[in-house]
Amino acid sequence: MTWGLIGASRIAARAIVPALRAEGQVITSVAAGDATRATAFAEEHAIAGTHSDYASLLAGPGIDAVYISLTNELHADWTIRALRSGKHVLCEKPLALAERDAAAIVSAESACGRRVMEAFCHLYHPAVVDLAAAMESGALGEVLTLQGDLSFPLEDDEDFRWSAARGGGAAADLGCYLLCLASLLTGHPATEISVVRRPRGEVDGSVTALFRSGDIHCTITAGLLSGPHQGLRVTGTGAIAELNQPVTTRGRSVELKIGDDVRTYPPHEPYRHMVRHFVDAITHGAPILFDSAASLAQANALEQLRGKAMT
Repeated sequence: MTWGLIGASRIAARAIVPALRAEGQVITSVAAGDATRATAFAEEHAIAGTHSDYASLLAGPGIDAVYISLTNELHADWTIRALRSGKHVLCEKPLALAERDAAAIVSAESACGRRVMEAFCHLYHPAVVDLAAAMESGALGEVLTLQGDLSFPLEDDEDFRWSAARGGGAAADLGCYLLCLASLLTGHPATEISVVRRPRGEVDGSVTALFRSGDIHCTITAGLLSGPHQGLRVTGTGAIAELNQPVTTRGRSVELKIGDDVRTYPPHEPYRHMVRHFVDAITHGAPILFDSAASLAQANALEQLRGKAMT
C-alpha cells in the first residue's frame, strides 16, 4: 500500500515511518503546515513528495492511506476529509474530542467504504493481548477493579498540550490511553465518570477519574506534571494481574504478573503490530480490534472526562 503523512511530527519520524517501512509499506508524500518543514522532513526520511498544505496531499493521485498526526483539535476534521477523498485513515489519538465528531467519522467511514483506526499502539502489545485473554478466560475469577496510571513531565511551556483550544490537557493526551485500555479489557465503555484534578493554566495538569466499565470499578490517573511512571493492576476474586508497562512499551522489556505466574516480554515494536493489524484490515477485510465504534464510545467518555477535568 502507498501512504501519505499528514503532519511532519516527532511521532511520525520516530515511530510511524520506521513501522510502515518495516511492514513493507511505501510512503510517497508528506504534508506540513509550511513548505520548509515538509521539505526538511522529506529529505531526512527519503520521501519523494512534499506538500505545504494537507488538502493538496489528499487531492494527489496514488495514495491508498494516510497517517494523521496533527494537533488534537484537527484530527476529526482531517480524518473526515481524508475518508471523503477515498483514503483509509490511521489517525493519532485522540481521534475525536467530542462524541458528535466521532459520530461524523463513523458515518463518513461507512459512506465512503474506507477504514479508519485510532492509533493506540499499546493495545497490540503481546502482554496486553495475553492479559485480555486471561481476563476473558476467567483466570482472574470475577474481575472487581482496574487501576491504571500514566504520567510524564511536560516541561515545554509552548507545547500545544497546554492549550485548551488545541485539545490539550492530561486527560486528552494521556488519559485516553488508559480509557481505551479499560474499555478493551473489560468489554465495556466508561460510565458514571467522576474526577479530581490539578489544573495547570487553562487545562488539567493531572486528573484522576473513577468510573464503571460494566460492573467493574475503574480508577485511572494521568498527569503531565510529575516524573515518568506507569502501571496497571486488575483485581479479581481469584487472582491479581499487574502490568508494569501498559502504554509506553516501545523498545522496553515488559513484565506481566498474573497471580504467581510472571511473564517477561522482550522489547517489541508495538507500532509495527499496529500497522500490521490495520493493513490486514484493509487488504483482507479483517476486523479492527479497536474500531470506529469503539472510538465513538471512547470519544463520549473522553468528552465527559475532559469536561469535568477542565471546569
